[in-house]
Amino acid sequence: MLKHDITFFVSVAHVRSNSGRYQIPSMTEAQQECEARGMTLASRDDMLQSRALGLDVCSCGWLSDNTIGLVVRTFDPVCGFGNDNVVYTCGDVGFVSGDAYCKRQIILKRFYITSLIQMVVFVDSV
Repeated sequence: MLKHDITFFVSVAHVRSNSGRYQIPSMTEAQQECEARGMTLASRDDMLQSRALGLDVCSCGWLSDNTIGLVVRTFDPVCGFGNDNVVYTCGDVGFVSGDAYCKRQIILKRFYITSLIQMVVFVDSV
Protein backbone atom coordinates (compact mmCIF):
# COMPACT_ATOMS: atom_id res chain seq x y z
CA MET A 1 0.00 0.00 0.00
CA LEU A 2 1.35 3.44 -0.92
CA LYS A 3 0.29 6.51 1.08
CA HIS A 4 1.87 9.93 1.38
CA ASP A 5 1.63 13.11 3.39
CA ILE A 6 3.02 16.57 2.97
CA THR A 7 4.25 18.70 5.86
CA PHE A 8 4.89 22.45 5.63
CA PHE A 9 7.09 24.36 8.01
CA VAL A 10 8.96 27.63 7.95
CA SER A 11 12.71 27.97 8.26
CA VAL A 12 13.89 31.37 9.56
CA ALA A 13 17.42 32.65 9.01
CA HIS A 14 19.19 35.61 10.59
CA VAL A 15 20.64 37.76 7.75
CA ARG A 16 23.15 40.58 7.96
CA SER A 17 23.81 43.25 5.37
CA ASN A 18 27.11 43.10 3.50
CA SER A 19 27.87 46.37 5.33
CA GLY A 20 27.88 44.61 8.73
CA ARG A 21 25.79 44.15 11.85
CA TYR A 22 22.68 46.34 12.29
CA GLN A 23 23.24 48.19 9.01
CA ILE A 24 19.76 47.69 7.50
CA PRO A 25 17.92 50.99 8.07
CA SER A 26 14.38 50.05 6.94
CA MET A 27 11.93 47.20 6.50
CA THR A 28 12.00 47.78 2.72
CA GLU A 29 15.77 47.27 2.61
CA ALA A 30 15.45 44.22 4.87
CA GLN A 31 12.91 42.74 2.44
CA GLN A 32 15.38 43.35 -0.41
CA GLU A 33 18.12 41.51 1.55
CA CYS A 34 15.74 38.55 1.97
CA GLU A 35 14.65 38.56 -1.67
CA ALA A 36 18.29 38.56 -2.79
CA ARG A 37 18.53 35.21 -1.00
CA GLY A 38 15.26 33.82 -2.38
CA MET A 39 13.39 34.45 0.88
CA THR A 40 10.86 36.87 2.41
CA LEU A 41 10.72 38.70 5.75
CA ALA A 42 9.58 36.57 8.67
CA SER A 43 6.55 37.38 10.81
CA ARG A 44 6.32 37.17 14.59
CA ASP A 45 4.48 33.84 14.21
CA ASP A 46 7.28 32.54 11.97
CA MET A 47 9.81 33.54 14.62
CA LEU A 48 7.94 31.70 17.37
CA GLN A 49 7.52 28.60 15.21
CA SER A 50 11.24 28.60 14.41
CA ARG A 51 12.10 29.23 18.05
CA ALA A 52 10.22 26.04 18.93
CA LEU A 53 12.44 24.26 16.39
CA GLY A 54 15.64 25.70 17.87
CA LEU A 55 16.11 29.31 16.69
CA ASP A 56 18.07 31.19 19.37
CA VAL A 57 19.77 34.36 18.07
CA CYS A 58 20.73 37.32 20.21
CA SER A 59 20.56 39.83 17.33
CA CYS A 60 17.87 42.34 16.44
CA GLY A 61 16.35 42.01 12.98
CA TRP A 62 13.53 43.45 10.90
CA LEU A 63 10.20 41.57 10.80
CA SER A 64 7.32 41.75 8.34
CA ASP A 65 5.23 43.97 10.69
CA ASN A 66 7.82 46.80 10.38
CA THR A 67 9.31 46.15 13.82
CA ILE A 68 12.78 45.04 14.88
CA GLY A 69 12.82 41.98 17.14
CA LEU A 70 14.51 38.79 18.27
CA VAL A 71 13.75 35.47 19.97
CA VAL A 72 15.89 33.59 22.47
CA ARG A 73 15.48 30.11 23.95
CA THR A 74 17.80 30.49 26.91
CA PHE A 75 18.30 33.27 29.43
CA ASP A 76 20.69 35.99 28.30
CA PRO A 77 21.11 39.16 30.42
CA VAL A 78 21.35 41.28 27.27
CA CYS A 79 18.74 39.58 25.06
CA GLY A 80 15.97 38.33 27.32
CA PHE A 81 14.70 35.60 29.54
CA GLY A 82 14.06 32.83 27.02
CA ASN A 83 10.27 33.11 27.35
CA ASP A 84 8.50 30.60 25.08
CA ASN A 85 5.88 32.97 23.69
CA VAL A 86 7.72 36.26 23.27
CA VAL A 87 9.31 38.02 20.34
CA TYR A 88 11.32 40.72 22.09
CA THR A 89 10.98 44.11 20.39
CA CYS A 90 14.33 45.86 20.02
CA GLY A 91 12.74 49.17 19.07
CA ASP A 92 11.57 49.52 22.66
CA VAL A 93 15.21 50.04 23.66
CA GLY A 94 16.11 52.46 20.88
CA PHE A 95 17.02 50.35 17.85
CA VAL A 96 16.22 52.13 14.57
CA SER A 97 18.16 49.78 12.30
CA GLY A 98 18.96 46.09 12.48
CA ASP A 99 19.64 42.90 10.58
CA ALA A 100 16.82 40.90 8.97
CA TYR A 101 14.96 37.69 9.77
CA CYS A 102 14.14 35.95 6.51
CA LYS A 103 11.98 32.89 5.97
CA ARG A 104 11.67 30.09 3.49
CA GLN A 105 8.79 27.63 3.44
CA ILE A 106 9.96 24.01 3.49
CA ILE A 107 7.87 21.19 2.10
CA LEU A 108 8.60 17.71 3.38
CA LYS A 109 7.01 14.94 1.31
CA ARG A 110 6.84 11.47 2.87
CA PHE A 111 5.78 8.30 1.20
CA TYR A 112 4.77 5.24 3.20
CA ILE A 113 5.11 1.84 1.52
CA THR A 114 3.78 -0.21 4.45
CA SER A 115 2.81 0.59 7.99
CA LEU A 116 6.26 -0.62 9.10
CA ILE A 117 8.50 1.14 6.59
CA GLN A 118 8.77 4.88 6.04
CA MET A 119 10.89 6.51 3.37
CA VAL A 120 11.56 10.23 3.20
CA VAL A 121 11.84 10.84 -0.52
CA PHE A 122 12.99 14.46 -0.75
CA VAL A 123 12.85 17.89 0.80
CA ASP A 124 11.95 20.80 -1.42
CA SER A 125 11.93 24.51 -0.60
CA VAL A 126 9.45 27.02 -1.93
